[in-house]
Amino acid sequence: MGMVPYAGLSFYCFEYLKYGCLRYLPTWTSRPCPKNTGGVVLTVPAKLLCGGMAGAIAQSFSYPLDVTRRRMQLAMMKPETQHLGHGMVKTLKHIYADHGIMKGLYRGMSINYMRATPMVATSFSTYELCKQFMGLDTGLAV
Repeated sequence: MGMVPYAGLSFYCFEYLKYGCLRYLPTWTSRPCPKNTGGVVLTVPAKLLCGGMAGAIAQSFSYPLDVTRRRMQLAMMKPETQHLGHGMVKTLKHIYADHGIMKGLYRGMSINYMRATPMVATSFSTYELCKQFMGLDTGLAV
């Protein structure tokens, strides 16, 4: 349940940020590439920036689902936490009721940003570079 919104939102955000860079900041974030649509592609630093921001945005929206999944996995380990293992919606409600939003649903988010943002930035940059290496179009008509 948590992976689909995360993956979809991260790809959407990456393409949206890529479009914004190519349209509004082309002198700083792009280089000429006549093989691609629009004739320009993002530079590697711009790919890293767009990828990292896309990952952070997507993680911000999907993180409560990840917390819920982890709580459900660990629920049956102790008798006092077994009430957290009876479905996703019930677990979300219990976490929110017991700890609130910041200390419950977003617990551990700061360390997750430090882990996930560079990982996603590298993944998107590698993805774009591999597409370019294989001769696939990575540009946008702006």
